[in-house]
Amino acid sequence: MAPEKLSGRLRGKNILIYPRNYIPDCLKSYVNRFKEKNTAVFNAIMALGEGRSIDSYSRYITGHSDNDRIFMSWISRVPRDVLLFPRVGHIRGKGSNGTTIDSDEGSSSKCSLHTALYIMARSNRYVYIRDKSPLCSLVSIDRKIQIIFVSEGG
Repeated sequence: MAPEKLSGRLRGKNILIYPRNYIPDCLKSYVNRFKEKNTAVFNAIMALGEGRSIDSYSRYITGHSDNDRIFMSWISRVPRDVLLFPRVGHIRGKGSNGTTIDSDEGSSSKCSLHTALYIMARSNRYVYIRDKSPLCSLVSIDRKIQIIFVSEGG
């Protein structure tokens, strides 16, 4: 059901997750050339932060042959801010008129990259479940999802 059709009592906080927004400018051309290295790029950003040079990121990426294992370790650890959200959230799909999710539309929360990836790894096409086992295949730099959490209050 479209969020605007829900009663006020059932509307809650929603967040927009779009990993491409977390990619530093110096890494954007790298990401576009090596789309299959999502996990390596995310590991580098989470380990080094967002303000490094392309050389620093490249050394990190090429220096770790076990990027999938490192990435799984990241998305298996529960970020603190995830605990502020309910355990289940509804994934908002494309609008009934075929429109896509707008970056400015209803995004009331900005979360860390770690939180975004943690949530994305537990979100299929319809629902986010905090206690679900993470899947790396659900994480993509270009995947954009909006999650609606139903208010727990009356």
